[in-house]
Amino acid sequence: MHHNLPVKAEILSSSCCKNMLCASAILLMLFCSCRSSQPWQQTTLYFGLRTKEGDLISDSAWNVFVVRQVNPVFSSGFTVIHGEGSWMDARTNRLVTEPVRIVIHVHKRNSRLAAGIDSLRAFYKKNFLQSSVLRVDKKVHVHF
Repeated sequence: MHHNLPVKAEILSSSCCKNMLCASAILLMLFCSCRSSQPWQQTTLYFGLRTKEGDLISDSAWNVFVVRQVNPVFSSGFTVIHGEGSWMDARTNRLVTEPVRIVIHVHKRNSRLAAGIDSLRAFYKKNFLQSSVLRVDKKVHVHF
């Protein structure tokens, strides 16, 4: 009976190795299937909430803008972060601080979406009396 113990341990060890190899192969296939052959991009937009006259844009006006303008452009989803930003006013040479909304969208690059983002920025600048809406684009690696 002592002779059978090493054989059982060897069979068990061999079975464990096969299971580990199978699990590794499955994880590798899942990883490869989640990778995109097309580059992804993260677009971050910074919307100031003070007009050129210094008036604060209300939460309700912001929410209407999101529903009517942002949702159609970023229909696959986006994140809004509430923050506070500062910038140097070249006219007065003073640091201006104001509340901001930061909108983040991760997407595959395409020219139609790029045009939609530019239209979104132009709409906000015109309708909320802004001198600019900062746009930052960067390449990202995503995993779902």
